[in-house]
Amino acid sequence: MISCRPRTCRLRPRVRKDGKVTGIVEHKDATDEEKQIGEINAGIYIADSAFSGAAREARAEERAGRAVPHDIVTAAARSGP
Repeated sequence: MISCRPRTCRLRPRVRKDGKVTGIVEHKDATDEEKQIGEINAGIYIADSAFSGAAREARAEERAGRAVPHDIVTAAARSGP
């Protein structure tokens, strides 16, 4: 996943970290504190087969009827390296 720190984040998804990436939160779902995060998801992903389990988990938790890459990153972060 590629992230960046633009001058303004506006309505972009924020990257949550606690020493490492712990997930991505959509602006509309973010708390006021999360909206202050200056690092955003650039929407570019590179993954290997290790992410297939995270993709299955994200699909099982689908929101709005679809699993989005944000959900896959969050599921992968929960499952560890």
